[in-house]
Amino acid sequence: MKILEARRSAYARAYYQKNRGSLLEKTASYKKSYQGRTTMLRRTFGISSRYYNTLLDLQEHCCRLCGAPDMSSKMSLAVDHDHKTGKVRKLLCGKSNRGLGYFNDDPDLLARAEVYLRVHGK
Repeated sequence: MKILEARRSAYARAYYQKNRGSLLEKTASYKKSYQGRTTMLRRTFGISSRYYNTLLDLQEHCCRLCGAPDMSSKMSLAVDHDHKTGKVRKLLCGKSNRGLGYFNDDPDLLARAEVYLRVHGK
């Protein structure tokens, strides 16, 4: 059984490497489409497009953390969620969302980073 899984895994990696460009293009175009976005929101976060748009309106189309405006022509705001519970928190720009992720959503670690920046300057 493990040999079969290893072969499938090796095949999948080789296929991805060979077709990486076209796969990424297909994925990007699907995510940009309304159906792709709706499906992704439902599957990943358990929310509808209507709920996402309501959050967007409530936040006045800005990142909840840094206030950066939504750049809908390029990329919409990311759905920030608790990785343990799956609960949706707010919508964040990519930088803010990744920043929280890099700190593992740990408030203590973020507080230490704040102290560090205040002591050592920006």
